[in-house]
Amino acid sequence: MDAKQNSQNYPNLANQAAIAEANIKALTLPRAANPSYIAHNKFIVLLKDRRPIQVWTGSTNITDGGIFGHSNVGHVVRDPAVAAQYLAYWEELSQDPTAAKLRPWNDQQTPIPSGLPPTATTTIFSPRRSLEALEWYADRMEAANTAVFLTAAFGVNDLLAAVLAKDKDYLRYVLLEKEDGNVESLRRDPDNRIAAGAAAKGSTFDRFLKEKTTGLNTHVRYIHTKYMLIDPLSDDAIVITGSANFSNASTKNNDENMLVIRGDRRVADIYLGEFMRLFIHYYARYVATVQTVEPDEARSFHLKPNDSWLKGYYKPGSPKQKERLYFAG
Repeated sequence: MDAKQNSQNYPNLANQAAIAEANIKALTLPRAANPSYIAHNKFIVLLKDRRPIQVWTGSTNITDGGIFGHSNVGHVVRDPAVAAQYLAYWEELSQDPTAAKLRPWNDQQTPIPSGLPPTATTTIFSPRRSLEALEWYADRMEAANTAVFLTAAFGVNDLLAAVLAKDKDYLRYVLLEKEDGNVESLRRDPDNRIAAGAAAKGSTFDRFLKEKTTGLNTHVRYIHTKYMLIDPLSDDAIVITGSANFSNASTKNNDENMLVIRGDRRVADIYLGEFMRLFIHYYARYVATVQTVEPDEARSFHLKPNDSWLKGYYKPGSPKQKERLYFAG
């Protein structure tokens, strides 16, 4: 449990109070080292006869807000080898190591693949001694052949933004919690499709549908997931998912865990379906609410009484045509 003595003593004091109320102090191990860094893991290892057999992980904080507030992922891996890696990581964390001690351990136990990952499930734990993992994620995005899908709860890291700023002839979707500083540079390539979390307020849409959030989350209200999909409709799909926010801090400082899953089309399909469900939901509200963004889309937001809305999907080389062909294939 997070027991770090930081400036606001959060979540330390809340954790201590909850533990006292449940009378489970004897069952807890405090994580107090590195008070400037975040104990950001969310995972549970299932053991049978004291042997690890499964692990549940993802972006979901086990809180009201994490489960009922913003978007999240809970991912079950039924693989004893992967579960064993998580158990070894948990046992290392249980000793409350400093980041200086934990970084080389993570580097050694979960090395970054050289080039493409194996066709299996690979684990990457943080903190690490360098940004090699984040650079590797950027390399995977750069090496995509057909499409990229990225969620970003805290904005797009500069390494990933540099890749997205390059002109590509395929679609790359970015789903943000909110607009950040480099979103304009990402929009220069029309094949970058961007949406941000938004409720319909102050727009014509809001006249007949009053929307509001649950109010359970104040810092991240909409998009809390951290995953990247590379060519998800191909036979060689790559899914990168976990607790780390694709940031410098999540790579070098915080306690984090990530899964890299290559070649599993069912997993990729599930992630892609959820991504597009959220993207379409928020894109409509994003365009309707922020009229200065994506002006062409804003002008065509209202329903049309004829089939003229189809034209963009058949315009050679247009993002809409690429979208139609990609999802129809």
